[in-house]
Parts: sequence; structure tokens; C-alpha cells
Amino acid sequence: MAKGNKPTGTSRIKLIVLDAEVADDQIHTLTTALTNALRPAAPALRRLPPSPPQLTGGGEPEQEEMDFDSVDAGEEAEVIPPKKPKSNGVRKAAPTPDILPIDFNAYEVPLTTFVADYKPESHLKRYLLAAAWFYEHGGVQKVTPAHIYSVYRWLKWPTDVKDFSQPLRDLKAQQFFTSSEKGTYTLHHLGLQRVAEMKNGSGGDAA
Repeated sequence: MAKGNKPTGTSRIKLIVLDAEVADDQIHTLTTALTNALRPAAPALRRLPPSPPQLTGGGEPEQEEMDFDSVDAGEEAEVIPPKKPKSNGVRKAAPTPDILPIDFNAYEVPLTTFVADYKPESHLKRYLLAAAWFYEHGGVQKVTPAHIYSVYRWLKWPTDVKDFSQPLRDLKAQQFFTSSEKGTYTLHHLGLQRVAEMKNGSGGDAA
């Protein structure tokens, strides 16, 4: 004997009987009202919270990849150049100037004779003294670091100057030199006055 089928669910039947007298021009309004009343209510939409960004292995949010196919043909993507690596702070040493082929004893006032009356105790004073000899006896008004370096080597002055151009720039900033061309320096009349003061012993410690 076969077993009877057991009910698996329930069904809901709604029967509405309406008996009313309605004018012909109101039938459409009544029909619309009944249709809306019998229509099941739509469930309210529940807003979901935004999904959290997915983290990569490094713990940073994974950025969305750009779809280059969706970029308009007339627009160009902005290209950000890579940053230059920062310098490690090590400054490249300035090149040593050349020694000029000058015979400092071949002049009416030799270089050694000229500096014998002075006692330059700083590099700035030595620069002024060397430039003064070129200006007054060497026939050179526009000196370069090579002129000064040649004097240093001839007189065996200490050459512990990291950049032989720097003292010239410093003296120019103090208005003892002028410069009309890059890399050349002309002794100003203030520089000649300071050299005269050095000979008299009133030059002081500063240049």
C-alpha cells in the first residue's frame, strides 16, 4: 500500500468580494485603488556598508588598476617622472689648477722680493698679495685660480685649500675684487689699499 503524500508547504488564498454601485466615470479610479491594495508590499531596500579596502601583503590598501582602454583617445595620462635620488652629501673635490709657466724672477721686481716685506697669515691675505704682484709688476690684471696656485707653488705656501676659486669669490663678496668675466678676478682699489695696510702692519687679522 502506497503511502500518502505529505504536505510540503502552505498556500495563502485571499478572496475579496465587493458589492458596490459605482458611477461609470469612477470605475477606473476604483479599479486602480483595488489593484494597489492587493499588490504585495515591496521589501525595503537595505543599504549595505561600503566594503573595506582589500589589504595587500604589505599592509597597504590595494589600489584599483586603471583601465587604459576606457581612456579617451584625445586625453593623455599624466606621466609623473621618478624622483631623483637624494645626494649622499659628499661634495666632489674641486680640480687642482694648472701651474702656469711663469718665471717670477724674470721681472723687475721679483715675486720673492715683493712678498719679503709682508707676513700674510691667512689665505685671503696671500691671495691679495699674489694678485697685487700681478697687478703692479706682473702685467696681469685679471687673475685666475691658476695664477694664484702658481704663486703658492713658487713661494712654497701651504696648499691646503680645498677649492682655489673659493677665496677669490669670498674676496669679491667683500668688494676687494671685481669680475667682468667668469673665472677671472681683477683687484679693486680697495684690495690694493688693504695690501698697503698689510705692509704697514695695520691690516689686521681679516682680509
